[in-house]
Amino acid sequence: ARAVLAHTADDQAEQVLLGLMRGSGTRALAGMRADRARLLRPFLLGPEIVPGGPVRRVDTELACEALGLEPWHDPHNTDRRHARVRARAALAELEGVLGPGLADGLVRTADLLRADADLLDALTAAARAALPGALDDGGVDAGTLAPLEPALRRRVLRVLLLEAGCPPGSLAVVHVDRVDALLVGWRGQGPADLPGGVRVARVDGRLHALAGPGAPPAPPGAV
Repeated sequence: ARAVLAHTADDQAEQVLLGLMRGSGTRALAGMRADRARLLRPFLLGPEIVPGGPVRRVDTELACEALGLEPWHDPHNTDRRHARVRARAALAELEGVLGPGLADGLVRTADLLRADADLLDALTAAARAALPGALDDGGVDAGTLAPLEPALRRRVLRVLLLEAGCPPGSLAVVHVDRVDALLVGWRGQGPADLPGGVRVARVDGRLHALAGPGAPPAPPGAV
């Protein structure tokens, strides 16, 4: 069974704008997938599948009017305590200042970045598969990780940290950067304290998780 969601191109543009406001990476700026596992967002399908797609919110309103349907409006959509509602208002204001086409441009940007993010995810998976060990199982070789291109290295580090027990919803860029500094900014500093109680240290040229679910005892020489 699949859930069919009614997100429109306007929702996608708001999603990208929120990502920009938060300083998010490629995956977040790629927005929502039209077709993903058990979720289907038909209004986000491209023109190769849905003529004229992705569909704008005004198109759904006009379709309801033409069919004599009374749409239900979620009261949360006018509650400015929610960041998405504020982003919606800001997007409308920006289109008024910069001219029409801003929302469409954000949607196209998401489509382009999604292809880039998919490629980076595939490269990350391959790099992780080729890397022996784990942070909480004997550690990983710093000399193998450090030479990777920064964009790829940080993604591999994120995968390793999630494997070591960092909660995905709490693991932020700043946390990955702290561990990355153990690779490329090494000067004998102590462990990086991370979400989930995980602590990562560099010992004898390897990165080890010192604490967290399933982590081994601190190796000799750990600070």
